[in-house]
Amino acid sequence: MRTPLCEVVFVVDSQHLIDSESYQRSYHCHRHLERGCYVVLWPDAADPSCYDEAAEFRGPYASRRIAELAARAPGLARPSVSARTR
Repeated sequence: MRTPLCEVVFVVDSQHLIDSESYQRSYHCHRHLERGCYVVLWPDAADPSCYDEAAEFRGPYASRRIAELAARAPGLARPSVSARTR
């Protein structure tokens, strides 16, 4: 089974999030993330188990359900490899 390149997570604080499998993970993002639900996207070449500068966080959404709907939206495009250099 292929690892998804899109995931809904819950950001707890400035260093931790809860992933889609309910594990607490550390993250590093180029911008401050408010507490809440986010859709995380990775470029094709990135490691989807790393919540770092290669990941793009979209949100926060009002609820996990809304974030999940956004993640399934047909217009949701994965970032290109060049997005890693922002």
